[in-house]
Amino acid sequence: MPMVMLGAFSWGLAGWASIAPQQHALVTHSPKHAVALIAWNSSANYLGGAIGAAAGSVALMAHLPAHWLPIGALLAVVIAITVHIGKTLKLEKDAKGFTERNN
Repeated sequence: MPMVMLGAFSWGLAGWASIAPQQHALVTHSPKHAVALIAWNSSANYLGGAIGAAAGSVALMAHLPAHWLPIGALLAVVIAITVHIGKTLKLEKDAKGFTERNN
């Protein structure tokens, strides 16, 4: 039970501590659209939580042992990081091409 409590506490710190910095970055990026950006960000956070809960439920209903769930979560993180890196590299490439064309 102490490990469950430690895990829940850590999840709470990590999960909810990221929302305020995300919202600050969005508002700083585009103050004119702050209300819409925060609304979309909140919706995306709730949608992600719902998808994660549904995926976990499906896995458990399929009698997948619970100790495999962290592996699925890790796979989701790896996919998200890969997509993020790919988009970042594309943006940098596009920005470099734009700069070269305009100089």
